[in-house]
Amino acid sequence: MVKADIKLVAGGSQRRQQLADLSDDELMLLCAGGQDAPFETLVDRHQSLLVGYAMRFLGERQLAREVVQDVFITAWEERASYRPQGRFRAYLIAIAFNRCRAAARRRQSAHARHSEVAPDEAPAAGSVSPGVEGLPLEQMLEAERAARLHRELLTLDERTRSALILRFFHGLSYDEISAATGRRTGTLKSQVSRGLRTLYQRLSEESR
Repeated sequence: MVKADIKLVAGGSQRRQQLADLSDDELMLLCAGGQDAPFETLVDRHQSLLVGYAMRFLGERQLAREVVQDVFITAWEERASYRPQGRFRAYLIAIAFNRCRAAARRRQSAHARHSEVAPDEAPAAGSVSPGVEGLPLEQMLEAERAARLHRELLTLDERTRSALILRFFHGLSYDEISAATGRRTGTLKSQVSRGLRTLYQRLSEESR
């Protein structure tokens, strides 16, 4: 139950602690009332998940951060119309998915307008990913496996990719993913199962 009359002290560490103890919906009610400090608490609370999600969806850190900034700007602009139903995280993820899709399509269109990378400039299929040289062998192999997984993840359709990221990288339940995506849990489970099979087959073929 969202509190209708939240009383806070004027400022300082006690106020920050009070804000940290409030639910997402309670913080959004304060934001709708004209306060911005509660929104900073919301950003701190959800930024890591959203950046990780966008990073894995897009495969590009800077673009992911720009997308997440846009997500929070949207949430702030919609604070007065937000309906407190205990699903603020799902609300953010839904915005993030749409922003990620739009960013990916803009990037694809931009790439299409430029000439393709020349064959001698393209990375070799078995080349080592940048940044792993100098690591102990076991860590280097693990980094390479992770890099291959993320490359293959980017080739999946957007909805399957999103579901896999939320389920296995961020540990959301199928009910939570359903709340964020509007898809039924049965549909999500089938989608995730197919996505895992596809990844397994592609990674197995690549390692031969």
